Amino acid sequence: MKILHWVWVLVLLTACGPTKKKVLPPSTPHWVAVERITSAHLRGLHCVDDSVAWASGTEGTVMLLSDGIHWKDVSISTARGKDLRDVHGFDAQTAVAMSSGNGVAIYRTRDAGATWVPVYEDTNQSVFYDGIDFNANGLGVAYGDPIDGRMALLVSMDFGANWEAVVDSLRPPMDSNEAGYAASGTGIVVQEDRILVATGGGPKSRILVFDPSLNLVAQHLVPIETNPGSGIFSIAALSADNIIAVGGSYMDSTASSSNCAVTIDGNAWIPITVQNPRGYRSCIAVSRTGEYLISVGRTGSDYSTDAGLTWRSMGDEGYFTCDLYSKSGWAAGRNGKLARLEWK
Repeated sequence: MKILHWVWVLVLLTACGPTKKKVLPPSTPHWVAVERITSAHLRGLHCVDDSVAWASGTEGTVMLLSDGIHWKDVSISTARGKDLRDVHGFDAQTAVAMSSGNGVAIYRTRDAGATWVPVYEDTNQSVFYDGIDFNANGLGVAYGDPIDGRMALLVSMDFGANWEAVVDSLRPPMDSNEAGYAASGTGIVVQEDRILVATGGGPKSRILVFDPSLNLVAQHLVPIETNPGSGIFSIAALSADNIIAVGGSYMDSTASSSNCAVTIDGNAWIPITVQNPRGYRSCIAVSRTGEYLISVGRTGSDYSTDAGLTWRSMGDEGYFTCDLYSKSGWAAGRNGKLARLEWK
């Protein structure tokens, strides 16, 4: 009966979804590896446009792509011992990078990585931040694992130039073992009128919804299995109501029984258990046009052209993170692995 129930939910939500015709990609996407110029593990990745992208990783590593082809090392010399789990670029000159583990530090550059200025630091060794994101108006939010039982949150109103800790009364309480995941820095999406933050590890997988003033306005209970080491690792939004979540268990990378869920109307969630991603997925990315999604993880990558309802394999090569622009995109992973998206 449960299977029939979800089939009818899928039919009804699809029928009620947007009627606008989508232009599908002309061919099949695949990854093409490029020469490695660093041995750092790369988990932060952000495509500014089809030519410009930023990547970040261990030992204070930051990489810059400014011509769509060639990456260069623009690492932060004063952050050599830090793991920069996330990065957000605004253009080819300006970006913000965030460290995770043993405290948090946020750095900003305005000269293509020639110099980096520390704009926020908390040296408390128990602090662990998971991801950072900005909207087009310069609102930036960083989130982390619980401090005193409440989600850690930082906010910037000026494209990351200045940061403040969110007051305790606005930091939502977390369940036992509940936290975010810093596997790719993509458990947060900052939109024009709201902020989405994903969690796992506790009794249930949740997406918390905040308004631009960081007031908690809603929460989604997402049908992705959660235990220590599992839950939602990454989210993407095609619209205000069309959200896709991926994850699973990083301790069992091949398990695919509960690793993807979709909502089309912002309320009812569909667990994707047939033609779903083929294992634990640490990152999901959507093209800026909304035509396709790609998810990556240790066991490979998959793509979807129907808003995450069905997925097809892109191969078994593992990556930590990915990001897309229009028809362009990149994936990154262990020991400086970088791959460019191409179409067959």
